[in-house]
Amino acid sequence: MPHAIAFNAPVLPFEMAQLAHALDCRQDDVAGSLWDLAKRSGVPSSLAQLGLHRENLAEVATRAAAEIRTNPRNFDAASIELLLQGAFDGVRPLATN
Repeated sequence: MPHAIAFNAPVLPFEMAQLAHALDCRQDDVAGSLWDLAKRSGVPSSLAQLGLHRENLAEVATRAAAEIRTNPRNFDAASIELLLQGAFDGVRPLATN
């Protein structure tokens, strides 16, 4: 979820401000702060830990691009695959501008 929030953050400034207030973090670091919270809580922090295999990321991205009908930000399979790669590797989402 933090990676999806990082992807959508640029088009959701009001929502990011609310989350930043709730998380007591900078507005441009909401996704990273959620990732930090998940790590501290001990929940899986990567799609790999949930059993997804790297070789399936492109297929998952293509299917998601075909099935997702509502999202605050426009996307294509390539942007979803990039998001999934970060989520698969379990890297902390970067602050957004």
